[in-house]
Amino acid sequence: MLRLLLSSALAASILSIAPARAHDQQLRYDLTVDLAITVSATAGMLLLASPPLSPSTCRLCGAGDVDLETRRALLWRRPKDARNASDLLINSVMPLGSIFATTLSARAAGDGRQGLVDALLVAEAVSIASFTNALVKDVAARRRPSTDAMQFGSRNRSFYSGHTSLAFSLATATAAVSGLRGYEATPWVWGVGLTLASGVGFLRLAGDAHWLTDVLVGAAVGGAIGLAVPWLLHRPLGPRGRWRLAAAPGGLALVF
Repeated sequence: MLRLLLSSALAASILSIAPARAHDQQLRYDLTVDLAITVSATAGMLLLASPPLSPSTCRLCGAGDVDLETRRALLWRRPKDARNASDLLINSVMPLGSIFATTLSARAAGDGRQGLVDALLVAEAVSIASFTNALVKDVAARRRPSTDAMQFGSRNRSFYSGHTSLAFSLATATAAVSGLRGYEATPWVWGVGLTLASGVGFLRLAGDAHWLTDVLVGAAVGGAIGLAVPWLLHRPLGPRGRWRLAAAPGGLALVF
């Protein structure tokens, strides 16, 4: 399973955005609107995730053969260690890495303050992905593989994986903003970000917190939202806002 996740990350990293001069890449944004969206989506996510609003009974109470077999194959002897590692990655390593990447890239491009704007645009995409995830969790009300170590109000919120969705939305949003800016480090941001996000997904399986289908859907939805929000809302105007597919070593590249 780890090989599958890492292979997916490597394949997705080929979808790199060709570097261009950063000062030519003036993204569209409105700080007031984007901040309002970020705060509102975050508040909505926290409200939906609160124990009083969490489903008390499961609507999806079982799992298929693939989920069951994957659980038996990947479950660690000490699942809590895997859950703690996934918490460390998603709560510390990946957010700090995203800020580090945007800040250094903006400074290298000649405008360090632009890194703060980049961070807000990434946070906006992540907050929308998190709100979507919280809404689906409460509607689906899927029981987790193990309920022993889950926090109160979380046992029927397995579908789809919030950690995985958050990780992939953070990775793809950071890379998308970097690519739209034309930062030279964009291929590295894609590769490192998606590899770490895949690691989060694997650890959620090893920690018995989610089923395989939870993790796969979380990766797909979170990654799609993280890529779509910067592209739809903030891509540059004019000729540089257009895109095309071009040949690249090992596959295709999305070129802005």
